[in-house]
Amino acid sequence: MFKANLDRKLIGSGIAVGLIVSLLTGCGGSSNSTNSATSNTGNTGNGGTTPGTTTVTGNDCIATNTLGISKLPAASTALYKTTFCKYLALPTPGGKSIGFYAQQAISDDQLIRAQRILAFYLEGKDSVANHMAENGAHMMLLKGADGDIELPDGLQGQPLYEKEMITEGSIGYSSTDPNTYRDASFEEILHLMHDYGIGTASQPGADMAFSSQIKKAQENAMAQSLWPSASVDQDTRNWIEELRKEGSLSQEYLASVLDSYYGLWQGTPEPGGMRGIYAAKTRADVETKDPLGYAVMQAYFQPNLTYMARIDPSFSGTFSLQLDNNQSYTYKSQYLTHARLTGSNDSNLQGNARDNLLAGNSATNNIDGADGIDTLLLQGPLSAYSIQKNANSIVIQDSMNNRDGIIEIRNVEKVRFSDQEKQTENF
Repeated sequence: MFKANLDRKLIGSGIAVGLIVSLLTGCGGSSNSTNSATSNTGNTGNGGTTPGTTTVTGNDCIATNTLGISKLPAASTALYKTTFCKYLALPTPGGKSIGFYAQQAISDDQLIRAQRILAFYLEGKDSVANHMAENGAHMMLLKGADGDIELPDGLQGQPLYEKEMITEGSIGYSSTDPNTYRDASFEEILHLMHDYGIGTASQPGADMAFSSQIKKAQENAMAQSLWPSASVDQDTRNWIEELRKEGSLSQEYLASVLDSYYGLWQGTPEPGGMRGIYAAKTRADVETKDPLGYAVMQAYFQPNLTYMARIDPSFSGTFSLQLDNNQSYTYKSQYLTHARLTGSNDSNLQGNARDNLLAGNSATNNIDGADGIDTLLLQGPLSAYSIQKNANSIVIQDSMNNRDGIIEIRNVEKVRFSDQEKQTENF
């Protein structure tokens, strides 16, 4: 967490004390609804802080029941039911779930993205996922920015705020101003996994060998003035001392490494990562300046982001998954592997060298898979589409309104319909 907020935001971090385990006994299962997720675009990518402090009150929103989003589990306490209005579960291999509780201001796409980031982190880490669920780990997705609302006693979990949840393709995602648009999703969700799953010296977890590796890298980074960097001010040094007292140095260090590893700070004006607190700003910097931190990432996290990124419905133009130094957002998007356009704006997708899964929206789209073996995802059966093969492209038109629209594809090797998959060379 950057120095603008010196308090680590894990609430009720003592796992054995006061956990509301019953909150996670219910699962927000999938719905049969065919409606698209309703995205609150006015709140997506919005930065800044609302002046003053307000008190959390109950929400009246109706869950859309799409992509697994539902009302809160019946076993939720009255406090949770008056504080949050929708819920998304991440099932774990052990049969339990990790819950994501959201207020009305949180768009469905913000909620889905948060759940998918944790699923990405936990891929192949069954023991960590099960440990988190057993310990009642859950995220609380709250309106506004950190400090805007006063949380009542009894909420136990990891907070993440609306204005810190920057969806791909939103205004905030393209911004290079971390003071206005700061994506803290990767950091705060990682804190939940670290504290409730991996474990720390004070709270042993499911992977203490990895916990020890993180701590060794953190101690080396501090000894080498990599984290915090030599240029930080006294406020930051005071914050580091607070972290030391509460036993949170390793958690904050790991978050700094991960943010730089996935390009979150590369487009910002700061000299390093995490507002200059971490000496490494890019993945290449992590590898050369902090080899122990790089080894931590290589050992535990995938090199590329494999969750399906839902491009913000406000986006228009071409969203690229390729590095382009003239478009700073691609310092982040270059690590994406899969993307889906949402909303109804005419917009386009540019894939990269990996095997991309790509999908359009209900408007007119151009999708170029570039290199790799790429697949276009469609929502209906083959019989619902007209297909025109041109010299250098294929145009696919959906016969159903407000579904897949008209998509012109290039360098896409497969098309996956709801009933079958076809090679584009066979059209």
